[in-house]
Amino acid sequence: METPTEKFTQSLTFKGIIIFVLILILLIPGTMIQNLIKERQERSRETVQKINDKWSSSQTLCAPLLLIPYTTTTYDNNKKPYHEEHTLYITPKELNIYTSIIPEERHYGIYKAILYKSDIQFKGNFSSILFYSLKISHYFLEAYSYL
Repeated sequence: METPTEKFTQSLTFKGIIIFVLILILLIPGTMIQNLIKERQERSRETVQKINDKWSSSQTLCAPLLLIPYTTTTYDNNKKPYHEEHTLYITPKELNIYTSIIPEERHYGIYKAILYKSDIQFKGNFSSILFYSLKISHYFLEAYSYL
């Protein structure tokens, strides 16, 4: 004859409780593994950022500009002259840009980041300007290249 303890250990309720306890116990290592994965991902992001900071941040290239400062003379109501400073911005008539990008892998411990080196060449020309049609009385020519 079965004792009440043997009867309880073979019931569906007891088996359900045991399965529920086992599930709870197995959730602990799963949570620990998820936390480890999150920590490693954050460390990977920090390491990639550290590698990138040692090189440089993103850069923007612009076409060369020709800047021509000039002065105009105007008269007010009392026929008194005053001078205004202006700058004429001229972009190239024709511009060719030659680039090559070389990916480079950098390692820091178990982490790696991809950096890019580039070789960039600008080649272009400015159109001939008819200064007399611009009515610029006095000008100084300065060429700047903004990179």
